[in-house]
Amino acid sequence: MQLKFLNIISVFAILLIITATFLSCSDMNSIEKPYLGPEKIYAGKLDSIRVSSGYKKIKIIGLTRFLGNTKICIVEWEKNSKTFVIDPIIDGKFEMIIDGLEERSYEFKITTKDPINNLSVIQFVKGKAIGDIFKSSQFARNFEINYTTNGLSLNWATKDSSPNELYTTLKYETTNNEMKTIRVYPDDLLTPLLDWKENGLIETTATIGSEDLFESFDLNKQNFTFPAYKNFLIDRANVKLASMISDNPGTYLGANPKFYLFNGVEAYVNDVQTFNSGLNSIPHHFTIDLDKNSLGVKYEIRKCRLGLKALVDSNNMPSNQNNPTQIQLWGRPDLVGSETLSESDTEFTAKGWTLLYNGPVDGGAYQIVEFDIPPSNFKVRYLRYKVLKTYGDGIKSSQTAQLTEMTFFGFSKR
Repeated sequence: MQLKFLNIISVFAILLIITATFLSCSDMNSIEKPYLGPEKIYAGKLDSIRVSSGYKKIKIIGLTRFLGNTKICIVEWEKNSKTFVIDPIIDGKFEMIIDGLEERSYEFKITTKDPINNLSVIQFVKGKAIGDIFKSSQFARNFEINYTTNGLSLNWATKDSSPNELYTTLKYETTNNEMKTIRVYPDDLLTPLLDWKENGLIETTATIGSEDLFESFDLNKQNFTFPAYKNFLIDRANVKLASMISDNPGTYLGANPKFYLFNGVEAYVNDVQTFNSGLNSIPHHFTIDLDKNSLGVKYEIRKCRLGLKALVDSNNMPSNQNNPTQIQLWGRPDLVGSETLSESDTEFTAKGWTLLYNGPVDGGAYQIVEFDIPPSNFKVRYLRYKVLKTYGDGIKSSQTAQLTEMTFFGFSKR
């Protein structure tokens, strides 16, 4: 009986061992089961992804060295998505533009997909779209109009005043009623303008860009107006007598006009420091070179000022008889074929001289007289000054004319 009980215990023990072994093997299989399926394959991906800002858009740029045969890229942001075909690839890069964005920051989810629909590892990048708020914070460089004896120029503010400005497109109206265009760069501080039109239009448009922006954009166009002409003293140091054959030399009674006529002293000192035409010399002319150093400068003459003898001498006696009261001013850009044999206006015109002024000056009442010359856009290097009448006509028979100084105003045009 005892033996039978022991056999029952042995059988029961064996059954327990078998059951435990079976359960143990079942648990092991359950742990390994998730890893026994097919291997996960990922698509090639874009590498070193970066985002660049644009006006209400962004550009995503990625390297393609790890792309393999992947041809599709999916960009997701917020509740939006856009799918791109990865083509073309330029210099190992692929670029995607997301437009229609509001001005703010975004986070983008980037996934690529290969031809058999394997997806890449998900990548996240952040970027910002700019808009009207950023645009309104940008400023165009200011300029000032500067007048010189070489004409007119625009003096620009330094580039620090508009650090994101790439360049300014300058358009201005010329004397031919055309719009001339110049591109002004940040390092340009001075822009000379030639042939600008009095009261003409100036337009400037600043183009903004930076390393953080993948595209440039223009600020609103600004309009300005040229002022009326402003006359400037032509440097006397660059003026001399041309001494043509037909010119009156002006050296009567020891006068030395070559030295004194353009020395800046307008007041009468003595007869030596004048131009003195001599007896019975009305009418007469002489020629003036406005560019004695031959720098290629020509001027549009706008005003002439004459220094004359005093109205009375030291004994309070009239001294103004030799002051001119009727004159002409002629101009030419060169002297080729310009010599004349008479004082005839017809011959002056035939020899290429252009009449700039023909009228009175009040030498009988003033020691300094000025006369304006109408705008003509005619540039000259040489002037001919012709005296037709003096205050002494009818008072004295000698008919002599004198000057102590000549001053010219205008713009030079190269």
